[in-house]
Amino acid sequence: MGTGERRNTISGHSWIRTAVLRRPRLTFGVMGVLWLATIGAWFFEGEGLLFFTLGVWLCKTGRDIEARPAWLRLGPAAAAWVSLAALKSWLAFAHDPHLASGPSAATMERAIAMLVLHKAVVALGMVVMWYGVDDAVRWAMARRGFVWLSGFSFIIYALHVPLVYYAMIWVFPLVGGMPHHRLWVFVLLPTAITAFCVLVGASLRQMAPRVYGVLTGGRGQAL
Repeated sequence: MGTGERRNTISGHSWIRTAVLRRPRLTFGVMGVLWLATIGAWFFEGEGLLFFTLGVWLCKTGRDIEARPAWLRLGPAAAAWVSLAALKSWLAFAHDPHLASGPSAATMERAIAMLVLHKAVVALGMVVMWYGVDDAVRWAMARRGFVWLSGFSFIIYALHVPLVYYAMIWVFPLVGGMPHHRLWVFVLLPTAITAFCVLVGASLRQMAPRVYGVLTGGRGQAL
């Protein structure tokens, strides 16, 4: 980071610190609007500015976020998070604008609904993951099958992006005439690609462990 960039970062942090400590409600109100509207240009980006400001405020006011608030119920919060995510996905994919029936995906009402749902899923997901992921990890790591699958996390990470891109080019023409084909592709294609990545990783680790170790940096070889 150059001197100019470092100076801009420090001055930006000082401005945010001053604003959030003196007028926290006003500052978070403005940052919330910028975040909700996803406003950004050049180095200014409203998507992350809200969370950066929140981090500054939490640090400077000495707030403890390690302990879960007494009012937060993880079960209902997680259920709401999954439900909102499912609703957002349904709105995005279920009503195909190319079909004769069903509302168009380009309507202003749907665009606003999708934006609000997306922001709600992001915010609620952060809370659920922050306070609930430890229990979920302990539960998952107690399962031998999950531990075995976790050994291929790097293979999945490395292969899924090109596979998703080229598979979509191949799959969409095949299923284009099927009702709600975008929703089915959204649900089934990532699952199939993840299974394929695991198959590639397991086969490569079994047949060519040295090559597997070089490609993955040794990740997952002991599992």
